[in-house]
Amino acid sequence: MKAGHSRYSKVDELQVRTARDSDVPALRTLTLGLSGWLDENWAPTEEFLHGYLRSERTGCLVAHDNSLLGMVAYSVLPLMLYSANHGIVEALFVAEQVRGSGIGSALLAAAEADMQLRGCTAFSLTTARSNKQAIAFYHERGYSREYLLLEKHAADL
Repeated sequence: MKAGHSRYSKVDELQVRTARDSDVPALRTLTLGLSGWLDENWAPTEEFLHGYLRSERTGCLVAHDNSLLGMVAYSVLPLMLYSANHGIVEALFVAEQVRGSGIGSALLAAAEADMQLRGCTAFSLTTARSNKQAIAFYHERGYSREYLLLEKHAADL
């Protein structure tokens, strides 16, 4: 990614790395941005995020220069029907002021590489049906509609 091709002027200073415990406050702030179009109570607590970062079945990568500009969170699950691990991208978020700069693409590619290293042979994700921009973004990166996700909340039992 070249700085001249982007609204983000410090692309050369951008780093994608594994999230650390010290990133948790900024991660929470980013996830609060996600909760703007989800239920307000959705955003994870800092305690939950610390546990998430320590789990062997999850990963979280951040894009940053001097501040967090984006994050991607994923889970690795063994799936019997695949006879292999399957990677699930749980959340991908880029700060509004740098969207369209390639940061989301860099985060997604890094997450896919990490999941491959963990034995994943396929990746999946979900996004809101109404989020046309995200759907186009994922289609452009090779994701296609394969399944219909049906969901039931434990609170509804």
